[in-house]
Amino acid sequence: MRICLDSNCLRNEMLVVKSVQDVASEDGFVLLPDVLLAEMVKSSDWQSTMKSSLRYLREHADRVIVADAVGPRMCVERDSRKPCTDLFDEELTSRFRRFLDKMDSDENAAIAEIAKGVDAARPDVDARLLTAQALQVNNLGAVSKWKEFLTDAGLKRLRKPDLTAITEILGHEFINDICRLVLISCGFDAENAETLAMGDSVSRRNFLAHEASILRWLAKGGLDMRKDNQIGNDHMDLEVVVAGTYCDENRANDKIVCELDSILRPVVRKVDEGR
Repeated sequence: MRICLDSNCLRNEMLVVKSVQDVASEDGFVLLPDVLLAEMVKSSDWQSTMKSSLRYLREHADRVIVADAVGPRMCVERDSRKPCTDLFDEELTSRFRRFLDKMDSDENAAIAEIAKGVDAARPDVDARLLTAQALQVNNLGAVSKWKEFLTDAGLKRLRKPDLTAITEILGHEFINDICRLVLISCGFDAENAETLAMGDSVSRRNFLAHEASILRWLAKGGLDMRKDNQIGNDHMDLEVVVAGTYCDENRANDKIVCELDSILRPVVRKVDEGR
């Protein structure tokens, strides 16, 4: 059993302890998406953020595993021409568990030990966070494309509170072809793009998550009322959503993460059962 936690959950002692107990009862693990670690160090006051975020988790290092970022795994799929079966990263997990152990015995020493590395990596973290905001033009274009593609009846149903319409759209076979074309436009060769779009790959799950987000925006009235930083945060949440699909449960306090998880999980389960 695996439970994926988001950043809001990490500061909830009862929720963290309950999650650890739940996975321990089935010899499972709590999974932390890589993006949460990036978010912890994005501000100048990252030391206090990290201490408060990991306060309740560090006593349970043996039950924690870390997911690699989606982008690097997609690059692996592009270069190896094979689908990755998971986001779990053994090396990241080992390093993070050692850090949690050190933090549990002396948090200040543990923080000081990684300080230089965090400061050196901050430009990359900032670039990663800003990349999401730079996608606004693509977002607007994608929303417009879906408006053109869907019938009036489809748009009317989409704009009702029931988000199962998005699940049904993403479950159609034509989505595979759109995914294939998107991957080709991102530099995947045609044969590899078809393999990844038709099977259960990280690239496909990431594509489905992005389309779910775009359709959710459309269902909620578009993007006119959302600020750039909110849209950037939405994209960062997608990493948590994708990581959560590799778990039995995505335990989150974020409304967007919960809604996208409910949309995607049936689609991913359908592909998984078809393998």
